[in-house]
Amino acid sequence: MTSEKNTKNNQRKISTKNSSERARRTTSERRRSTREGSARERKTVRQRSGSRKSYISSRQSTRSTRTKNGSRRIETSNKWKKKKQKRRLTITGIIVAILLVVVGIFQFMDYEKELGFREKGIAQFQKGQYKEAQGYFEKALEHTNIFGGTVTQDVRYYLAESYFMDEQYDKALNLYQQISRKEKNQGYAECYIGAAYARLGDTEKAKEQFEKGISLGNEEGYHYLSRMYYELGDYDKAIENELSYMEKREPDGTSYMVLAKSYCKAGQYKKALQAIADGIALDDSQKQELLFEEIVIYEQKLDFDTAYKKCLTYVANYPEDETAKQELEFLETR
Repeated sequence: MTSEKNTKNNQRKISTKNSSERARRTTSERRRSTREGSARERKTVRQRSGSRKSYISSRQSTRSTRTKNGSRRIETSNKWKKKKQKRRLTITGIIVAILLVVVGIFQFMDYEKELGFREKGIAQFQKGQYKEAQGYFEKALEHTNIFGGTVTQDVRYYLAESYFMDEQYDKALNLYQQISRKEKNQGYAECYIGAAYARLGDTEKAKEQFEKGISLGNEEGYHYLSRMYYELGDYDKAIENELSYMEKREPDGTSYMVLAKSYCKAGQYKKALQAIADGIALDDSQKQELLFEEIVIYEQKLDFDTAYKKCLTYVANYPEDETAKQELEFLETR
């Protein structure tokens, strides 16, 4: 009995031990199964995520559009980007074009104003109203624009000359110097600068500018030099430069006038009278002044009879000249 009990007890222990081992194995298998399942799920998630990213990437890299006939056309991302870039460039170009048109309209309005003030300034300049002319020319320059070009340059010259004629030589000199720096003028500005220096009494700088103007191709520099030397009393140099000018340019009444006065002052009356005759033959705007200068030359020559006859004819042709009438009264007493 005792052995049977022992045997049964041993069998129970073995059975209990086997049950515990089975339970441990079952728990371990469950854990391993759980781990394997989790790993499989993570792998599946990663695969799905990768598939989705690939799908999204493929969707982003291609784009379908319909053609005119209704069929679909697949465009890659590069083509789509180029198309968007082209569209942006087109829009930018349109905006720039609109801005240019707007700016052009305002610039053209300034051009119209500049022209208007220029015309008013010239009208006053021709009347000898130099201060009024200056006001209009200055307003014209306040409206300089991209269309101005030669118009703006012309306004500057008119303004500088109006300063000069109004005896504002400093202002004239300053503006002519600006023109010389900014514009290619073939020596014209240099000659005007020289004339301003001459009026200001700086004959050395005047001579330098006249010669510079000549070197740049403006033969009028000889004419300016001639007038400067005449005013300085150097009549030989005045004659020399005026003859040089007349060789370079077609002579006019003004040239013959300067030449006649210089010859007269130098005591060369015959040449002076010949210069008067040549100038009168041109029949230009200087004819009246040349005829009066002829009277003066005969007076300087002490040929009062001829001077009186010439003056009598002159007054008959130009009765409005009060100076000539006074000259006639003087000659009647000789």
